[in-house]
Amino acid sequence: MAEMDLAKRKILLTGGTSGLGLETARGLLAGGAEVYAMGRKLNDKLSEDPGYRFIRTDFSDMDQLTGTMRELLNSNLRFDLIINNAGVLSPPEYNETVNGYEHTFQVNFLSHLVINEMILKHDAYGDKLNIIAVTSPVYNHIKPDFRIPEKTTYKSFRIYSESKYYMLLIGDILKRDFPDVNFGFYAFNPGTFGSGIYRMQKPWFHILYRTAAPFMRSSSNVAGSLCRVAAREEKEINAIYSRNRIKPSFITPNSKEAEEFMTRCSELVKDITS
Repeated sequence: MAEMDLAKRKILLTGGTSGLGLETARGLLAGGAEVYAMGRKLNDKLSEDPGYRFIRTDFSDMDQLTGTMRELLNSNLRFDLIINNAGVLSPPEYNETVNGYEHTFQVNFLSHLVINEMILKHDAYGDKLNIIAVTSPVYNHIKPDFRIPEKTTYKSFRIYSESKYYMLLIGDILKRDFPDVNFGFYAFNPGTFGSGIYRMQKPWFHILYRTAAPFMRSSSNVAGSLCRVAAREEKEINAIYSRNRIKPSFITPNSKEAEEFMTRCSELVKDITS
């Protein structure tokens, strides 16, 4: 596996202030990268590292997100790598953002599509742009509806699973919208590990999760695998990496529903960023 030198590479990492994102940022910084970490709250553990840039971001507020992105892109940054990592486990009841979308759909998927589209639209990338989508094992156990979630059909686990499945569609949506841009898109499946993704769950779930966490893989262990994937030089198309292994490339469903869903997502992004 050919690897690139991470020294001075500019990497945009969503959810880079806690859990897997924080540990991934630590690993990338150790390799000499400049890490632009998007998240809700600054983590003091890395705040003094000269290569760490904190970007306060609320993925559940598109006005704040797009404003932050415009300010960032106006600084003439050119990213070499984007890691779409931020995520939340669906709350037990339907929860709507200020923008009118189901919370998990917006935070886990739509916000990342907006970020990626804005970077490509503003030519804010270097010669070898790669994009990694951090998915979840659950993507492989769902047959998605290819619809924007609604309150009347809300089911917590299903919506979370679909959001992680839709992350795998980002590469195809970007290819449709930017056919002349040469970028690599692939995914990382972290498996099951201990994290803080359960923050919107009920108190009893917090207790249960913390009890089980010591028996799961740690965020630092998973981050080591993600950093190795991030260091790949090759531009892959829809490959899915799991620790040190590569699985068959994800194939976008050839169906009318999938086509209409991706078209709708493209339209949503245009409305949000206009």
